[in-house]
Amino acid sequence: RKLAVGHLEKARHNLEVFRLLRKNNSSDWSITAGFYTLYHCFLAIAVKHGYESRNQTCTIALMETLQEQGKISIDREIIEFMKYEEDEKNHEDSLIELREDYTYGVDLEVKDEDQLDKIEKLCVEFIDVVKGIVYEGG
Repeated sequence: RKLAVGHLEKARHNLEVFRLLRKNNSSDWSITAGFYTLYHCFLAIAVKHGYESRNQTCTIALMETLQEQGKISIDREIIEFMKYEEDEKNHEDSLIELREDYTYGVDLEVKDEDQLDKIEKLCVEFIDVVKGIVYEGG
């Protein structure tokens, strides 16, 4: 449980970093902080269920499996948002791909404030959900 709580604390920390970067005109890096906020939530869930992962694709697949098995109840939108998109036109619907675009690309800011709002809202809501899973087992 201690490790799961640690991942949850890291997620909260990453959310604060997201907000600081956004406020200080470094929204390109906010995308990365948002991704890792949700990813550490996934890691907290994984640890809570007895798994350890150091691979993003496997961690996301584990969340899908736990969801399908009824072991966790999380919004499917979050899992989908974290996955690679096969369809190029839905690229903006994948946080992992946005993270790669802004990490390896040359854009210094995210022009789409709605996208940043969506990421922040998902992070805040998901941290609360994961808190319930980690502390109460829900």
